[in-house]
Amino acid sequence: MKSNTVNMLFRFTLINSLFLALALFSSCSTMMAPIPLATLGGPSVIDSGRVQVQGAVGAGTDIFGDGSGYYGALKIGLGKKFDIGTENYFIRTTDPRDTYGTLNNFGSKINIRYQVFKVLRLEAGVGMAINDMADVYGSDFGVTIGSNEKRRLNIYFTIKGFYPWVVDQKNIYTSKYPFPNEQYKVPIQNVFGCNLGTSIRLAPKLKMYIEIVNYSGTVSTGFIGIGTGLGYTF
Repeated sequence: MKSNTVNMLFRFTLINSLFLALALFSSCSTMMAPIPLATLGGPSVIDSGRVQVQGAVGAGTDIFGDGSGYYGALKIGLGKKFDIGTENYFIRTTDPRDTYGTLNNFGSKINIRYQVFKVLRLEAGVGMAINDMADVYGSDFGVTIGSNEKRRLNIYFTIKGFYPWVVDQKNIYTSKYPFPNEQYKVPIQNVFGCNLGTSIRLAPKLKMYIEIVNYSGTVSTGFIGIGTGLGYTF
């Protein structure tokens, strides 16, 4: 019975990865782009001396538009409880109402993670996010809970908050909705949200992930996205 459940979930994940242009998130038309906020994995950390490479693709949407893009990460184990890594994304967002047109968003951060228990991990990162409307520099903090990752199939849940330090607002955009011809700048705001995901061990060193994210700013609408990816540990 357990084997059948794992096989069904694996097929479901594989089908979704083929038919969805997944992304880990897309920025809102009235929200500055945050630093990478994906999780891609449960509460464990990378074993000491090991290196994990991750890659993912996907798409997300909000009430103003949608986007798709790519995500990549490198994580290095520092000990039994710690790892450190870098995470990066490139996402293209489009507003169908042509409020701001098409934006190319790039984000990067350095992240450190600490495993408190087998089912609980803390993490913090610093990084930047850049597009044509604003350059953002800040930090994020997260808590991940989930099942023991010694199993083949795991489920995890993450709560994260992003706090901008510096925002260089570059361009004013003209709104066509809901108030035509009014000019705005991207608001400076904190971003909060959560990630819900599952990981499947395909081979001793290879994992597959599928993750749903939902984030909102303190003064604007948010976004929801879905993504899938692979992680290989050397």
